[in-house]
Amino acid sequence: MKPSWLDRFDRVRAGRDRGIIFERNTADLVYYPESGIPPCRLKLFLAQLLAPHGYRVASFSLAHGLQELRPPSTSHDEHSNASGPFASIREARDQRQVLDHLSRILRRREEKVALILDYADDIVPSAQGMTAILNPDQVHAREMLHSWGTDDGIRGTDNLFILISYEGQISDLLTRGGSGFQRITIDLPSLPERGSFIEFLCSLRAERRRTDIGELAPNLTPDELARITSGVPYTEIEDLFRHAAAVSKPVDREMVRERKARAIDQLCRGMVQVHEPLIGFESVKGLRHAVEHLRALVPLFRSGSRSVPRGILLIGVPGCGKSHLVLAFAKELGFPCLAMRMVREGLVGASERNLEQVLWVAANLKPCLIWMEEIDQVLGRRGGGQSLSGGVEERLMGRIWEFMGDDSNRGVYWIATSNRPDLLDPATLDRFQRVVPFLHPTPTEVAELLPTVANQVGRKLADDVDVSEIAHLPSLRNPTVRALQEIVGMAGTWADQDNGQPDSPVTREQLRAAVLDFKPNYDPDQHQFIALTAIQMTPSTSLLPWMGRNGKRPDAELPDYLDGIVDHQTGGIDHAALNNRLHELALRLRGR
Repeated sequence: MKPSWLDRFDRVRAGRDRGIIFERNTADLVYYPESGIPPCRLKLFLAQLLAPHGYRVASFSLAHGLQELRPPSTSHDEHSNASGPFASIREARDQRQVLDHLSRILRRREEKVALILDYADDIVPSAQGMTAILNPDQVHAREMLHSWGTDDGIRGTDNLFILISYEGQISDLLTRGGSGFQRITIDLPSLPERGSFIEFLCSLRAERRRTDIGELAPNLTPDELARITSGVPYTEIEDLFRHAAAVSKPVDREMVRERKARAIDQLCRGMVQVHEPLIGFESVKGLRHAVEHLRALVPLFRSGSRSVPRGILLIGVPGCGKSHLVLAFAKELGFPCLAMRMVREGLVGASERNLEQVLWVAANLKPCLIWMEEIDQVLGRRGGGQSLSGGVEERLMGRIWEFMGDDSNRGVYWIATSNRPDLLDPATLDRFQRVVPFLHPTPTEVAELLPTVANQVGRKLADDVDVSEIAHLPSLRNPTVRALQEIVGMAGTWADQDNGQPDSPVTREQLRAAVLDFKPNYDPDQHQFIALTAIQMTPSTSLLPWMGRNGKRPDAELPDYLDGIVDHQTGGIDHAALNNRLHELALRLRGR
């Protein structure tokens, strides 16, 4: 299996452009068995790949100067230290001297040369339009390399100059069109590539050629390991086997889960949190409308059906189970779930680079789920003119919408949650084909939730507790799941005090007393405004909590704030009444 980037490299070499920029997964090993080159770092692989084609290859970095890279099979006489195109400046570290000398070497035709500029982000860094921040050496290098790319004398040779970027911050002067440089992205290993590499490591173990390579757990096959290491570079897979040998334990799924989360976190530079949940829909109580809809979508997502929505938006009251449902959905799908954190930064261009890195990792992980928790905060809202952030929100949103609409990115699915649907940009709603509203749990749902909530906070309800009775207490009018956790937690404290020992079961009286003692720490008007806004933004009647595909559910309960807005017989919405209530609430909240 020839890596796709290597095909691209061969095509570029056959063309006129002599400059190449390698980006993205450049710190990884290169593994291409058919080349006869053992797994090694990129610049060493390139040196061994180009040598049989008659190239003399040298590497330059600010830390190590200029060094010729000689393949292991090359004899001392063939590439003598005292001869060759790089002899006069070998081991030189003065950047200007090296680049000036290389300009002359690159124009020669008598011997093919390839120059690798390692850590090129430090040599020709991006200035984001502010060249005044560059030091004189960086300005010199920027102009020199640009002249190489456009020099007809160099373009008429077979010589190459290759930049290896590890941070994606090469000068814009070299990355834009017409610069004479071609950008090549090295992606993360694909499933077949990971499988081949894992088989290679296992063969080393079996043949005892490497004592630092561990073995697989009995219930973990190479094929399964290849599948669950999506998004993991070769280096991390090798380190996984090395770690297993060091701790005298076989490679198991938990070890892979930890390594994968760390690897993706590093690739995304801390801008995502990797979730691989262990519990699915069986852990979700209440939310029947949302669970039923998502459960029906699971087999379609797994089969790659083109009918599934690219984006699902869960909006509504805080503390009512949106986040828990996202994780349960990810477990049912069996897809990696990447929770996107704040990608915005203060430095010019940093936010856009952050987002591009996350999107690249996601494209390499597909099928996967990207979760934008509190999407109104992650992306912000577009303004009516030039924003204080210089249009960053507009650019980030535009890039995400472009990515979502690109058919080549099918398999990267988006799910977003928001407690403030009123702050969402209208364009956001247009991109999410499913909008699911979340309201306060009804008394029936509260009764279903109480045992689960008690378990979540480490408590047990005594046998005399009637959850239906508790759920219908007037003090539990329109609660949240967080409120139920606080109530059960207080009841547990009183149970321990009354019994004089920890973890005592919570009795009926203790739970009733905690319900009566509870004072909501949220504004009921604010919650009602959020709930009604979520209903207003939901384009599908069947996704309303009290509705189904065939109309109103016979056993549906409605929150009291829907009186006068929803017909209790048909479930239909009086949109004029809904808009009037929202207007009244908005005026009240603004007045405060």
